[in-house]
Amino acid sequence: MSWPKEEPRRTREQRQEFAREMAEEARVRHWDFVKPYPEDETLLHRVIERPDDDAPRHAYAAWMLAQKYETARSIGGFIDDQLRVAEAYRADPRSDVSAILDVYQGRAQFRAWPAQHSHDLRLLLSESLIGDPTFYRGFVERVSVRAGRFLEIAEELFSLAPIRHLSLIGVPGVVDDLAASPHLARIRSLSLGRYSTDDELTDDTLARFLTSPHLGNIVHLRLGGQARLTARGHERVVTAPTLPRLSNFEVYTGVLTCWAEPVHENYDASKLSYFERVIEKPATTGDLRDTPRPVVLRPEDWIVDLERRLGYVPCVHPEEHYGRYIVDIEAVTAHPIALDPAVMARRGQPVPDPGPKPSLMERRRQGLCAICGSASFAYEPGHSDAYSDPIGLAGIFECQHCGTHWYADQWPEKRR
Repeated sequence: MSWPKEEPRRTREQRQEFAREMAEEARVRHWDFVKPYPEDETLLHRVIERPDDDAPRHAYAAWMLAQKYETARSIGGFIDDQLRVAEAYRADPRSDVSAILDVYQGRAQFRAWPAQHSHDLRLLLSESLIGDPTFYRGFVERVSVRAGRFLEIAEELFSLAPIRHLSLIGVPGVVDDLAASPHLARIRSLSLGRYSTDDELTDDTLARFLTSPHLGNIVHLRLGGQARLTARGHERVVTAPTLPRLSNFEVYTGVLTCWAEPVHENYDASKLSYFERVIEKPATTGDLRDTPRPVVLRPEDWIVDLERRLGYVPCVHPEEHYGRYIVDIEAVTAHPIALDPAVMARRGQPVPDPGPKPSLMERRRQGLCAICGSASFAYEPGHSDAYSDPIGLAGIFECQHCGTHWYADQWPEKRR
């Protein structure tokens, strides 16, 4: 069983007793360490007690790197790499950290590895009380959890890991208790997604949550699959006095509206959109705006509607302030633009009309990059043979502007 299907088997006290029993067994059996790796508990506790401070993490990493065990050294190196990324974003939120990410086969692996370093959360994970542990600055900082369960286990969770980011479901059923929880003051980013009808937010439910006096440290807010929310709900978020540091606001509905054709994102290979099928490497985020090199596109419909009413809203333009539409939460946390007076001075200024939506299909028919509209391409011949490619269609067109790779054999207009 896996989250969000919970399987609670122990109370907090029972989980603590189990940990003590494991420590005693390790002592009796003369094990070198209880966890799958050695650890200085004092250094770990400093990390947990000071989640915003890099110094305890550097000290922990240095200790791990000095151990004779390869597992410990790999964890120490991983922490160092994640701290380097955070420091780069702190200096410049547009920093190119791809050289570090490539070592870990991309951003997704960088945030999920190493699994063994989430050992302290193993009991909560095994009972599916939490899910999706995600690493920032070397430790698990983000988990998914039901809102009601969070209210129950928040203290325990915060005692085990330096949690600063949450993905919550089931908010409507406990919205008032959640809004009143002082534990939210520790959170820097929040995702309110939808797995079932129990998770559906309405404008009024969202408004009740936004009255919370404990949201002052939130820099990133994501609403995922919340189809019942209207423009009124979006406006309440970006104007909420309880969100003074909000620097990135995402609304994800599964459909991109920045082009003339609505593009549905779906990871099911049998249902992939046409444009995901003809791109050599579709964005792992499932968002066609997530190009290898940042581009500026027409805003999505909800953003256009919002800025027609309010003028310029900084937190809905990550492409401008963070260099990408799909932003690493670390960049927003390390460098919240809401604290930049120059950026916030533009808030409310008139926004030019974005004009008509470009057509992906028409661009492609004209031999242009469907994503960004560029006419500049490099062609790389593919490895072909007379049997699999009798007329020599194998190859890749690379857009020189956004870096998207297109299959040549799927682009007859370009081949002509």
